[in-house]
This record gives sequence, C-alpha cells and structure tokens, in this order.
Amino acid sequence: MEEKIEEKNEEKEEILIPFSDFLESTPPGRLVLVSNSAYIRRSYASKYISTPEIMLHCDNEFCNGKRFFACNDDCSVADDGFSFKYLTYQCKNCQQKSKTFALAMKHIENTTCRAYKFGELPPFGPPHSFKSYKVN
Repeated sequence: MEEKIEEKNEEKEEILIPFSDFLESTPPGRLVLVSNSAYIRRSYASKYISTPEIMLHCDNEFCNGKRFFACNDDCSVADDGFSFKYLTYQCKNCQQKSKTFALAMKHIENTTCRAYKFGELPPFGPPHSFKSYKVN
C-alpha cells in the first residue's frame, strides 16, 4: 500500500503546506508534504502530532457558514512507514456537526510529514444547499 501511495505522486513536485491547509483545501487522492506547528509528545516508535483547529462550513441551522472545527483524536505518526488514521473534527460553535478525514501519514523529519487523504465525510467540495422548494 505504501508503494502505491508514493507512486501516485512521483511525477509531481511536492510543496510543503501547513497541516490545517491540507485538511481544509486539499482534495482526496493527493500525497503532499505537510508541516505541523509542534509535536505533542514522543513515545518509543511514534510521534503524536497536534491537530490544528480548522475552518470548515457547518450546515447546522444555527451556524450555516464557516466555523472553527476542533479534533480530540490522538494523531500518532510512526517513524517507519505510513500510519493510517481517521480524524474526526467537530464544530466548536454548535457541537453537533462533524467531519471525518481518512488519512495516511508518514513522519519525515522534525515537524514534517508526508500525508495522503483517502477521503472525507461529508465529502470534499463546496457546501450544498438542501433546501426544499414548494412545487406548484
């Protein structure tokens, strides 16, 4: 699996982006280098990185716009090979809406990781309006 993830990005030059930007604006299927502000702690074979607050659209009727989302999940990144993670972010305003990211992450050096986004739920893309209209 690791070889397939790396093969998909061989022809593209990698640019270092913040972890928050990767989560907010990178579509699934991309392998990128991400920087993170700090590692929280280190254990024997893993590093635990901080999960930044991110700005996402919240479709809750009380929010209905861009709001800060926070993650309470631990994000450990192994020193060897990819670590496969689900990170769930929750709206800090209404505390009812969430977004889950399916990721593969590999520690490179210091505060840099290689990250691959498999997908998101709700899906990546602009928000959709699900208002119902009366048809005569």
